[in-house]
Amino acid sequence: MMDRRKSMSHIVLPIFYEVKPSDVRYLKGEFGDAYHLSKKDYGEKDIREFEQALRDVSYLQVWDSEKIASGHEGELVKEVIKTVPSKLGNDFQLDVTKRLVGIDDHVNKIKNWVDTPARDARIIGIYGMGGIGKTTLAKVVYNKLSNDFKHRCFVSNIRERAHRDGIPYLQNQVIKEILPNEREIRTVDRGISLIRSRLQLNKVLIILDDVDHKIQLDALAGERNWFMTGSIIIVTTRNKAILDQPEFEVDYAYELNEMDETHSLLLFKRHAFRMDHSPTDFDDISREIISTMGGLPLALEVVGSYLFRKTNRNVWKDVLKQLKQQPHRDV
Repeated sequence: MMDRRKSMSHIVLPIFYEVKPSDVRYLKGEFGDAYHLSKKDYGEKDIREFEQALRDVSYLQVWDSEKIASGHEGELVKEVIKTVPSKLGNDFQLDVTKRLVGIDDHVNKIKNWVDTPARDARIIGIYGMGGIGKTTLAKVVYNKLSNDFKHRCFVSNIRERAHRDGIPYLQNQVIKEILPNEREIRTVDRGISLIRSRLQLNKVLIILDDVDHKIQLDALAGERNWFMTGSIIIVTTRNKAILDQPEFEVDYAYELNEMDETHSLLLFKRHAFRMDHSPTDFDDISREIISTMGGLPLALEVVGSYLFRKTNRNVWKDVLKQLKQQPHRDV
């Protein structure tokens, strides 16, 4: 196991059950006695490797059964069960840019709603204009919550994919990610029937990203009673009216607004200069550019990235002039 940890970055989580890590490290106590009795059956090379592995493992983050809840084995089991899915879940996190700015307050607000006790499924809406950061916020929330859910699904870009691939395609994504053994559905009605009947049996986390029509919502998460108590359904949309459906019953609707000047400037600098400050001779023009874009994160990211490593001020002036006439083409 320790060889795999070194060569392939495998995770090793040792449990020291009724044995002290120091006894393993220094081959003392009953553990040491047992080891010395058995090593006569092995060659010197194997013995060196065994002892090095035991020393290495004793220094890892460990569970010591005697130190957890005064040796209460049930608490040890709970700790292991909680930690292992968390370690595995880190390998399946949604990709989010590392240059986030000002998102913690939004995440904490939604997390507080999620953590509020409820007798049934919790439904949360996030709405705001295109490019304001709804999908990014939903991804961060999903990554924060995913370890608490065995069954989870993030359905991205529904507005575009519903028109391109059809709603049954999106229904199949929800069904297959949560119920992988289910057969593929071919019609919207069959998808509704399957989601409604089978998801009631599982606590789920589902993110429906960029919904733009009631038909999409009806097909993927039509009513609260489709889902088991404790489930979390989060919908992002540009149109708040999508969240005002009587059958859907949104518990909380969160409006995501434009960034203030301080956060806008910081986000722009992180993309244009790859740091939190700018050269003095680019500070004023940076402020002019962000004031032109109006605190829209997508625009700040696109234009900032375009200007990265461009040290000619005339290029920046041209960009500012163009932005005053029309948005950047990628925006």
